Amino acid sequence: MPALLEAPRGTADLAAALAVTAGAVSQHIAVLRAARLVTTRREGRHVFHVRTTRADALLG
Repeated sequence: MPALLEAPRGTADLAAALAVTAGAVSQHIAVLRAARLVTTRREGRHVFHVRTTRADALLG
């Protein structure tokens, strides 16, 4: 699953891809953001998430 956040993806898109609720994705993203593994940007009502270079380095 490392490829999930190579490109920006929305919360709902990630929830559908992982077969979990948007709330579950949001909670996991919050943990990843706190660890500086994911960055988030908002475009209107949509929120997009993408891996950071730090996450890329860990994935090798």
